[in-house]
Amino acid sequence: MTDAQIAMLATAIRIHGENLTHAINTHEPTAHPGTAWVRDGLESIAAAIDRHADKTAELASATASIADAISNHGEAVSAAIDIHSESIDRLADAVETRAP
Repeated sequence: MTDAQIAMLATAIRIHGENLTHAINTHEPTAHPGTAWVRDGLESIAAAIDRHADKTAELASATASIADAISNHGEAVSAAIDIHSESIDRLADAVETRAP
């Protein structure tokens, strides 16, 4: 799920809790005097989804940072190999030049 979809899910759950609480209080006010638990329970679920979304965003950011670090490391290793290769070529040339 995308971040936007997760946010919409949490919002939908909150709205559902409000609507259920309102409907119960409107249609059966005396039969269900303490209906806040419906709203509060769904709010708790929505809050957990929000926390999950926050952690998912943090994980995505950390993963991107790791990918950048790996890419940078690869570029550095590649450059070092190129320098080493050039150094070996010069050494080989020097040995050949001095060979009898």
